[in-house]
Amino acid sequence: MDEHELPEVEKRHEDQVTRMVREGVRPEDVKGRMVLARDKFMGNAPLGVDAPTVGMRKAIGGAGSLLVVIKNGLFGSLLVIMGGLFCWAGASGTFDWKAFGIGVGGLLLGTFSISRAIKAWKVLQAIRRA
Repeated sequence: MDEHELPEVEKRHEDQVTRMVREGVRPEDVKGRMVLARDKFMGNAPLGVDAPTVGMRKAIGGAGSLLVVIKNGLFGSLLVIMGGLFCWAGASGTFDWKAFGIGVGGLLLGTFSISRAIKAWKVLQAIRRA
C-alpha cells in the first residue's frame, strides 16, 4: 500500500463527508434530525451540512472543524508534554505514585485529544475537496 493511500474505512468516511457537503442533508422527520444531531455531536458529520447552499455548508463545516483541530491539538499537545513531565518527576528519585498517576492520566487524555484533532483534520480536508 502506498503511504499516501488511506485504508478503506477512512476513505469511505471521507467520501461520505464530501458527499454530505456537496449535496446537503435535509432530514424530513424527527428521527432523521436526531440521527443528524447525534452524528454532528460524535464528529461523524461536519457542522452545517443542513445549510441551504454549498458555500455555507463549506464555510460552517470548515470553521467548525478548524476550531476543533486548534482546540484539541493545543490542549492535547500541552497535556502530553505535562504528562511526560509528571511521569518523569514521579519516577525520578523516590517513586511517587501520585505524580506518576497524574502524568499517566495526562498522557492518556492528551493522546485522546490529539486523536480527535487528527479526525477533525481529516474531515477538514474532505470539506476542502468538496
